[in-house]
Amino acid sequence: MSATSGRARTRGLLESVHIAGLAAWFGAAGMSGMFAAVTFPMMKRLDPRLPGYAGFEGEHWSLAAGQLANRVFVIADSAQFVGAMAAGVTFAVLVARRHVAADRLSTWVRGLSLSVGIACVAGLLIVVQPGMQSSFRAYWSAAEQGLTQEALRARGAADALHPWASRLIMGGTVCALTGLLAAGWGLGRSASIADDAGARA
Repeated sequence: MSATSGRARTRGLLESVHIAGLAAWFGAAGMSGMFAAVTFPMMKRLDPRLPGYAGFEGEHWSLAAGQLANRVFVIADSAQFVGAMAAGVTFAVLVARRHVAADRLSTWVRGLSLSVGIACVAGLLIVVQPGMQSSFRAYWSAAEQGLTQEALRARGAADALHPWASRLIMGGTVCALTGLLAAGWGLGRSASIADDAGARA
């Protein structure tokens, strides 16, 4: 196997892992948002009463939907983290080994979208989620004990962080999509250059 073909295979493997990471990141964020968008209205229409929270005088539908959505978001956040790290590491190797040209606009777009997107995921996992999860646990515990006012205060604390979580998830999702489009752009440009070189040979 020639050095050129070996280099091409290495780049192909790195680009495949990179794109798979971006796709997992984008897909996890998008599906978790869709799940919440479907679950909350459906639970509100069903208006269930939860025997385990019989003493809680607040909205049982919101309590049930919140617990379901939270589990999905925790899994999705983990998938976003793994996808973002895979995309970031493979892109760094692609640049370091000069598999992609550092002076191309597509490379700069890929780097910028990854940097901002990873910052969004980090902010979500390190800054926002710990406070939200703590408030959710306090909410569910108080509701289970029938301490309605205490439960509602804890839910209010979680709700206050929700806009930040939504912005960070949206920011990361947009960056993952931008990274996917820029990766396709860069690969298409590379293929075009290779075809031109082959035609001249």
